[in-house]
Order: sequence, then C-alpha cells, then structure tokens
Amino acid sequence: MDGVDPCSLLTAEQRAALGFDSQPRLNSSYVPLFRGDVRTCTMRGPSPKSLLLGISVVTTIGVERWRETDVAADLRPAVVGGFPAYTVKPDQYNDYCSMDVDVAPGQLIDVQFGGGTVQAPVPQEELCAGAERSPDAIMTALIAR
Repeated sequence: MDGVDPCSLLTAEQRAALGFDSQPRLNSSYVPLFRGDVRTCTMRGPSPKSLLLGISVVTTIGVERWRETDVAADLRPAVVGGFPAYTVKPDQYNDYCSMDVDVAPGQLIDVQFGGGTVQAPVPQEELCAGAERSPDAIMTALIAR
C-alpha cells in the first residue's frame, strides 16, 4: 500500500452518496495508535451534523493492534471484500467510530466516521453505521489497483 493516495479511493459520486461534499484533503502525520506516519484523506459533510470521513492508509500495523491490552474499544468482527475487519467503537470517545480492514500483514485501511456538534451530537451508533457503509467501495478501488 506504499504510495496509495487515500483520497483516490472514493470517487466524487461515491463521496456524494455518503453525504460528503467538501474537497478531500490529504495529510500525513504521526499517529501514536498506529505507531507511525499515516496518510489520511479527510472530507466533511454539510451542517447541521458536520460529519467527517477520514480514510487512512496504515502501513505500520495491522488490525491485531485492536487486540492489544492498551486499547479500550468495543470490537465487532466483520468481513469487507473478503478481508477481516473490525468495527471499532472507542470506549473513551463517543464522537466517532471506525472500521478497520486488514489488507495485508501489518497493514490496514482505517475508515473513521465522526462528527456532530455540542448543540447537535450524532449518536455513536449512527456514526458506526456510517463507518460500516464506506469500506466496500474503498476496498473495491484498492483491489482494482
């Protein structure tokens, strides 16, 4: 997955179907959870929910990270495009949920769905449902490479 631009994994039509209308933004930063630099594409949806979708290409660790004892989250096993995955609902935070797909040894795609505002919070289960809708299209694009 070296060199994969996470912003290339959803078309404009797919982003619109998921409710995200902003221009995708690519960044790279060190993510302690994944123990390394991670390329992430973020996009926003319209108000009032102010939803955020983040797609990260992680090449430093696989989904086994979620089974380590220093991570506090509710994990729901899943399969996406034939690959093992988890819906990850963090215990400490209720403003996001993610789905992580194990794509190769020590590599994963992290799809994070978050948002809401103090005035209009989005229930975490709704965020998890959004996170679970996104990876199929992302994996289809990744496999096609």
